[in-house]
Amino acid sequence: MMLWQDFISLFPMELRGLIALLIFVGIVLMLIDLIKRNFVWILLLIIFVPASVPIFKTIVDGIFYFLRNVLP
Repeated sequence: MMLWQDFISLFPMELRGLIALLIFVGIVLMLIDLIKRNFVWILLLIIFVPASVPIFKTIVDGIFYFLRNVLP
C-alpha cells in the first residue's frame, strides 16, 4: 500500500483519480487478455487441482506415517 501512495503522490491532486482509473482499466484488460490466451490451461487447472488434493493428502499422510515409524 505504501508503494501505491508513493507512486500516486507524484501526480497533481486533480489527476490522481484519472491515473488510478487508467491503471485499473489497464490491469483489467491485461487479465482479460491473459485469460483469453490461456483459457484451456486455466480450465484444466480448475478441473484437475481439486481432483489432485486427495492424492496429495494420501501422499503426505504416507510420508508422515513413514517418518513416525522411522524416527525415534
